[in-house]
Amino acid sequence: MNKVKDIKTSKLFKPLDLVIYLFLVVLFLIFILVPHKNAAKKVEVKIAGQESIFFDIYNEDGGYNNLTYTIKTTDTHYNVLVIEDGYVFVKEANCSNQICVKMGKKNYEGARITCEPFGVTIILHGDKINDDIVTK
Repeated sequence: MNKVKDIKTSKLFKPLDLVIYLFLVVLFLIFILVPHKNAAKKVEVKIAGQESIFFDIYNEDGGYNNLTYTIKTTDTHYNVLVIEDGYVFVKEANCSNQICVKMGKKNYEGARITCEPFGVTIILHGDKINDDIVTK
């Protein structure tokens, strides 16, 4: 009979249990409500006044295309674009503010890396690139 009495007098949730359960519910809701970003498949390099250059992030076998490409806007201005393990980033540039280098690695559709001093914009796209997005 003592076991039944203990169950009746015990609390269903202890204060710490309630905090843990509430935390788990909030975490679950954040995971469900926050939109997930799609992985990029293609990279577009736009240089002011020039035609866009395109690179594939993945090869035909589904593996990564790892490459390094030097973007030259003039004889002395350059950005070193790296595509590595599905990520795209500017490794080096000789622009004055280095914002393009500080932007870090990107791997999701719609991400951009911009070098304003040299007029370079790097855009990550999904499977398809709309004609109205790509400008020459």
